[in-house]
Amino acid sequence: MAIVGCGAIGSSIALMAARAGAKKIQPYDNAVVKPGILVRQQFDRHQIGYGKAQATSLNVKHAILGTETVHHHSDIRTVLSQQREASDVVGS
Repeated sequence: MAIVGCGAIGSSIALMAARAGAKKIQPYDNAVVKPGILVRQQFDRHQIGYGKAQATSLNVKHAILGTETVHHHSDIRTVLSQQREASDVVGS
């Protein structure tokens, strides 16, 4: 399951999906955890400075043992653009 954005909604959905039985979660976000977001997002003060995707992956792994996570510190638009370019090269 891909989680696009790990802010207030995405970080919560990742945890809920893991609790609901998702076996693999791939969070995508290129932002960093900052002190001002702690009150509304699923991070704690020890995660300040982590990438949001990485922090979300860690939270999921600690909450639900056995859930595989692969975090991506990148914007989903960049990832999709790179995949499109790669498929264009292969298709040429």
